Amino acid sequence: MLPEEALALLDGEFGDIKVRIFAVQKLAMLNDSQIALYMPQLVQALKYELFHHSPLAEFLLEKALTNSRVVGHAFYWALRASLARPKVEEIPMSKKEKINERKRIEKREGPY
Repeated sequence: MLPEEALALLDGEFGDIKVRIFAVQKLAMLNDSQIALYMPQLVQALKYELFHHSPLAEFLLEKALTNSRVVGHAFYWALRASLARPKVEEIPMSKKEKINERKRIEKREGPY
């Protein structure tokens, strides 16, 4: 099995720890640039892990700490992008407060 094909084994359909360990072992064959390329999918796969301390989480953290410029950078931004952020329209407040909040957020983070 190719390392790229092992990504499918990290889906929610495969909860067996042995399958997930096998997938991580295959992913370990990828170089850092390839891992960074697949980082959005790997971060999504973290959501299907049964425990926080999992082979995938350990693998990603180890790789991110080993090569912070390539893997660490991709890991940070993939995690950041996966965080749910409520839209200003969904927050209960007056129309004037929403306008002010949207301006404050755009000033801090840029437009949506």
